[in-house]
Amino acid sequence: MKKSQTHPLELLSQRISLSSLLCFSIVLMLVTLAFFHDALAFRRQFAPDPERIVAKLSEELQLTDTQVEQIRTIFENQTEKRKKIFEEYSSQGRDGRRALREEMRALKKDTDSQIATLLTEEQIIKYEALQEERAQKMRERRERSRKGAGDKTY
Repeated sequence: MKKSQTHPLELLSQRISLSSLLCFSIVLMLVTLAFFHDALAFRRQFAPDPERIVAKLSEELQLTDTQVEQIRTIFENQTEKRKKIFEEYSSQGRDGRRALREEMRALKKDTDSQIATLLTEEQIIKYEALQEERAQKMRERRERSRKGAGDKTY
């Protein structure tokens, strides 16, 4: 007598239940959502919220209503320019990252000079101190990140 052979795909489909397929789909969906959440958080880093920045500056520098509106416009324009620069250079590898960094530095310098024209001498001093404090925090974060990367063992 000849044994009937079952096709391997038939065996597999018999073993996989509908509930297993559903569980797998849910896990895949959650992993995908987590990935996109991280990607969006990363993108927000490169596109800071102008309203949040202006609110902080308004509080720290005691800006007038006119200054707030003018500075808001500057930061809204800067945000649009940052997005365009990031889109232009982000997929160009190492050379693109270098150019991106240079363009972002130039944009920041331009933004700072535009803002300085709207501030009083006292506000400029405070603004520069805030910028230095922000730069120091970034250097510390970068340093911690480098140290953390060096401590990993695989």
